[in-house]
Amino acid sequence: MLVIVAIVVLLAIGGAMLGRVPARSTPTRTAPAVVSWTPPNGYEKTSQDPTVAYQWGTGCSASYEARWVMDVTSRDGCSSLYIELSIMDAAGTAIGYANEVLTGLTPGQQGRMTFQATDDGARRARISDVSCR
Repeated sequence: MLVIVAIVVLLAIGGAMLGRVPARSTPTRTAPAVVSWTPPNGYEKTSQDPTVAYQWGTGCSASYEARWVMDVTSRDGCSSLYIELSIMDAAGTAIGYANEVLTGLTPGQQGRMTFQATDDGARRARISDVSCR
């Protein structure tokens, strides 16, 4: 009888251990890599993607539109570079947006993007989105 009880206990312990699922380790997130790249003189890295840099070019405006010219470059190149600007009036109130796409930018190559806005009162712009693919 003692042998039967011992076997039942061992089977119960073994069965319980077989039914256990090992604990999964929680994946750890690593901080994004620091981009060590110095863009050309006069260019500033975008906060949205530090591998893309820009400088404002000379823009012009007419009574019906506002225009901003931006020179861009990328450390790694972009098959498609998308930049969106938030358009503001003279007081800094957001009143619209403008966007442009530049394709085929090779590593270190410089390109030019021209943004136009037809919003009444458009006077200022700031970068709101950058995507380099």
